[in-house]
Amino acid sequence: MVPSEGFVIPTRYEGRVFHLVKPGMVAHIDYQELITEVRGEPVKQNALRYNEKEERWERLQRIEFVKLLYPRFVSKIPIREDKNAKNILDVRVSQVTDVVDIPHIDAVPEVEPLKKSTLLARNVYVKGENALRKVLAWETNKAPSGLYPAFVIYYFDYSNGRKVPITRKVRITEAKEQMWEIFDGFIKEEIMSKRGGLRKDWEEHSLMDTRVKK
Repeated sequence: MVPSEGFVIPTRYEGRVFHLVKPGMVAHIDYQELITEVRGEPVKQNALRYNEKEERWERLQRIEFVKLLYPRFVSKIPIREDKNAKNILDVRVSQVTDVVDIPHIDAVPEVEPLKKSTLLARNVYVKGENALRKVLAWETNKAPSGLYPAFVIYYFDYSNGRKVPITRKVRITEAKEQMWEIFDGFIKEEIMSKRGGLRKDWEEHSLMDTRVKK
């Protein structure tokens, strides 16, 4: 099934992606523990809605919920053929809320459309035809959603002659001033020589910086 725009790809605890399918069967599962907090912060999960017409899942909002530690099928009755996923009484959330204390929500609000990011800087450097380095910085404009940081700084390094041709570095911050410090730091550490100029044989390809020049 195709996820909607802005949908967060679900993963297992070790990072492996799993595939969401159209709701239908009801599985009987067991688990080791229900986790409600991680490092003192409440666990938040994506509340989802299945769009029957477009055959895809849509994310509504992140809400306080639980995370199952080591979920597994109950071996004797892995599938509950007497239940239907479309019947709320057969898959009621109270099976969880009766066990742990989490906020009760009558209706999950839909997520407002996320704003597009704003590119603040993009510096590109080349070395002949076989090496390229880029440093970019942008404001996500999505920080209020709680899903994204305020600013992202990205460094890209490509060299055709290396064993691993592409390397990347990503930094995030909530402060614009710190974003520029990180951006300038990448330029200084990865692009410039100790004497202050460009490293040998490197050239400026394009420079874009939205800071007001004094």
